Amino acid sequence: MKKSKKALFLPLLLALFLVVSPVKLEATMQESNYDVMPCWSYMNGISIGIYFNGTKGVADVTVSDIYGVTTYLDATVNVYRRTGGDWTLIASTTQSGTSTLYIDVDFTAVYGQTYKAEAIVTAYGDDGSETDTVSTQGNCPKEEDS
Repeated sequence: MKKSKKALFLPLLLALFLVVSPVKLEATMQESNYDVMPCWSYMNGISIGIYFNGTKGVADVTVSDIYGVTTYLDATVNVYRRTGGDWTLIASTTQSGTSTLYIDVDFTAVYGQTYKAEAIVTAYGDDGSETDTVSTQGNCPKEEDS
């Protein structure tokens, strides 16, 4: 009888040890050519660009909605010129709507200067909202480069 209790006790003790013993889990990330993109609940994506044609500059922003989820989009696009170590606001516009937004902000650029386009976007859905800010920079090419 003692032998059968011992035979039953050891497997139970081993199972208990495995259940309560800490396990170290780790994962590694391999370098790849994939982009890491944020995951939003109420918008599908934000794309932003800044382009120059001579001294005519354009900041271009697209905010994509999620069909059946997004109820409203609100976006402000600001364009800044680097002045010394600071950014000076030179153009801005706001647009709102219930579906994908396409926003262009025209501005006059100066050759050789650095510009930044920034989009501040709030997307709304039935259960809440989310806000994100994206930006990009570009240099107005010198006259001989354009």
